[in-house]
Amino acid sequence: MFDKGDQVVHPTRGVGVVQKRLVRGVVRVLFDDEPSLPRTLHGSGLGLVGGPPPGTEEASSEDESMNDYLSEDSASDLYPQAVAVVQQPKPKPPKPRAPLPEVSAEAAALHREHARVLHAADAWQTIEALRLGVVPSRGVQAYTVARDEELANLGGLLKEANGCRVLWGEYGAGKTHLLEAAEQLALEQGMATARITLDPRENALHHPLRLYRKIADSIRTVDQVALGFEGVLEKLVDSPDHNTPGGSKSSRFLTPYLWAMRHGDHEAIGWLRDYVRGDNVDAQAVNAVLTKLGWTGQRVLHMSDYRTYGRMYVHLVGTLASWCRDAGSKGLVLLFDEVERVDALRPADRTYAFEVLKHYAAVTMDEKDLAFDPETLYKGGQQVHREISLRFREDQPLTSIFALTPLPEVEEQFAGVTESGATDLRLRPFAPDLLGELLDRIAALYEHAYDGYKVEHKVREHACHEIAEAQDEGHDSFRDAVRAAVALFDRDRLITIGRWNP
Repeated sequence: MFDKGDQVVHPTRGVGVVQKRLVRGVVRVLFDDEPSLPRTLHGSGLGLVGGPPPGTEEASSEDESMNDYLSEDSASDLYPQAVAVVQQPKPKPPKPRAPLPEVSAEAAALHREHARVLHAADAWQTIEALRLGVVPSRGVQAYTVARDEELANLGGLLKEANGCRVLWGEYGAGKTHLLEAAEQLALEQGMATARITLDPRENALHHPLRLYRKIADSIRTVDQVALGFEGVLEKLVDSPDHNTPGGSKSSRFLTPYLWAMRHGDHEAIGWLRDYVRGDNVDAQAVNAVLTKLGWTGQRVLHMSDYRTYGRMYVHLVGTLASWCRDAGSKGLVLLFDEVERVDALRPADRTYAFEVLKHYAAVTMDEKDLAFDPETLYKGGQQVHREISLRFREDQPLTSIFALTPLPEVEEQFAGVTESGATDLRLRPFAPDLLGELLDRIAALYEHAYDGYKVEHKVREHACHEIAEAQDEGHDSFRDAVRAAVALFDRDRLITIGRWNP
């Protein structure tokens, strides 16, 4: 078995260092290719650097005890990152379990009330999303526990339609879940949203064009089927304030797209759509297309993926936020997840990333909370870019919420963005004693989705213990726990109606 500090190798993740030894052969490893995101996995899939390949070394007694423990009925089956179940498990040794209290009538009624805010069809769709491990379009608040204060805080922020919050929390504290809840709150309050998971390769902060493109592609409104900016802009096609150069609400970047749409030229619409999205199109070619359509406004500018253009993209996002409001929403909410992954960047790229982050902070944070003067932000190397204002409108309805793990290096660098605690929400980890309430809430939602099915106390108790044991092994994801609960309820329901042969 590996110890803290051992250098190990994984078949797909490469080389890393053991950060912590957990129970039953599970370890937490920090891989060289993911220096800010520790991974929790079973030691049987790892090998010592310079030693035999993973899986070929002789099993230790602790590994054997892990194999003894796992079975087809164990919670490990419900966790996709768990090690594969052995083919012929030995009988699972009995493990003492403390009895769980019955749900009080008052608590059960409250959970049913939370669940029945949704229509039964929506409750079913929420359960289906949880079953698949994806974000449900509704119902997140129905199974959110011990976050009343945070949700109230975010609700107040969204009501203002402008501002910023930073969610600080360790791995497994539920940052992503709270972002999902915030997104649903925003949609319910009539706002548009764009949720972005940052990634050093695809959606990196130091690539402002890629970041803008992801925001444009992720815009979502409560009445919109497909994600993207097109649905918002289509509502403004017939507005002279937006569709003509010089209109009171016109944009150098977006108005040409409406102009093309009004003229019904499909080729021109394609060119302008790609331009607004931030695709790699030739600005000269776009301007030539506009000239053929009789465009008399300003020429469109070339979009590049360099830091010097960061100002242009935050201006563009502010334009989208303002046009969202003009199209009937109350504004735009940006939800940035895994911001701490900037720590995986090279030092120079990390500096650029925080420069871009400062641009978004400058247009959503109160100026008194900023640790810098917005006027000192880099304005670009060409005069035309230096003349672009940070904000499309002074009153633009743009809100940002950042989710970060409090790594020392990230906190130190984020202090260069804001030294104020006014925007901070510090999340406590998901406490084991909340598991019972979580299961009760999901049970109420499940019963609402499947009319006539009742989650018995023994099923709830079994689910609680199965998930608790899996969490003891290092699987501490809130989403994993939710998905596991749904899987266990599924099994019991199918057994009840005779469609499962255990």
